[in-house]
Amino acid sequence: MGDSVPNHVEAIYSPPPPTSERTSLMLGTSCLGHHLTDHGAGPIGDCKRYYHYEVALSSYPQIFYLIIVNFISVSNMKVEEAKKIGVLGAGVMGSQITQVCATFGFNVITRDIGDSILKDGMNQIIEGPFGLRRGVERGKLTKEQMDDAIKRIKMTTDMDKFCREADVIIEAAPEDLSLKIKIFRELDEKCPKRTILSTNSSGFTAAPLAGATKRPDKVVVMHWFNPAPIMRLVEIVRTPQTSDETVEVIKGIAEKCNKVTIVAKDDPRGYGYVANRCYGAMVREAMRLIDSGICTSEDVDKALKFGYNFPMGPFEMFAFALRGASWEERRKELGRLLG
Repeated sequence: MGDSVPNHVEAIYSPPPPTSERTSLMLGTSCLGHHLTDHGAGPIGDCKRYYHYEVALSSYPQIFYLIIVNFISVSNMKVEEAKKIGVLGAGVMGSQITQVCATFGFNVITRDIGDSILKDGMNQIIEGPFGLRRGVERGKLTKEQMDDAIKRIKMTTDMDKFCREADVIIEAAPEDLSLKIKIFRELDEKCPKRTILSTNSSGFTAAPLAGATKRPDKVVVMHWFNPAPIMRLVEIVRTPQTSDETVEVIKGIAEKCNKVTIVAKDDPRGYGYVANRCYGAMVREAMRLIDSGICTSEDVDKALKFGYNFPMGPFEMFAFALRGASWEERRKELGRLLG
């Protein structure tokens, strides 16, 4: 690297990060840690941000200066810096997530492939059964709060514009893993390097989505529940590569939207995270009872509603969550839950 290092390098990495981070850096990209230490700049933190540069650094140490400058521009986002949320998809969940984020003060840009879809989504946000106007009628919002929320929402079909403007993206496309992988690859190519990419999948492992990007530390699951304006839970699911900073930003956004969060580890062995796996186990046992002729689905719903004070039975809940879906779509979703 030569005998001198630009003065700004020492300033960027002072004070040094914790010993645990220095150790992981030395193990992951020893040449980078070695050169920095030799020149008094100090070790630089989480090696996961640099793993894809290891060969280049070893062969062409002069590239080091470019990486330092790049690192300044892609430093980790803090919760308070997430000003604009990008929601990819204006269907049932996308429009609901847009509504909630805008209601709680975020500027939101929502993107879908056609103007008619965006128009329908905006109509659901304002006039739908869980929409803003209904909130005003029930005394949950004032008319002024509704108007302010609407002003915070922008709709677009322009993917480039969408990617440029969003600090955090919540993908809410149909539950098709190959489609989501394709989307994440495009998002990674078009979004600024610091943009966090999250998926609202109901149960796909996040690993292949992270693998489709060059920013696996900024890929995470943010699973909202239907209807999003009513249901309080948001499941956050992290891969081994997801950074703590990414989790904290997503958690902060959810909590600002008055949601309760849980953070779970990504598990590629089955479909579903925490809530849907528990729900699936319950439905599997209920199906055994029904198939054995012991009771009907209505009996199961009554037993759990009036015996355990569930607000609705598992079959009622399933029908409610997929209202408007065809029987084929419902059966496909049930098959996912039952494994």
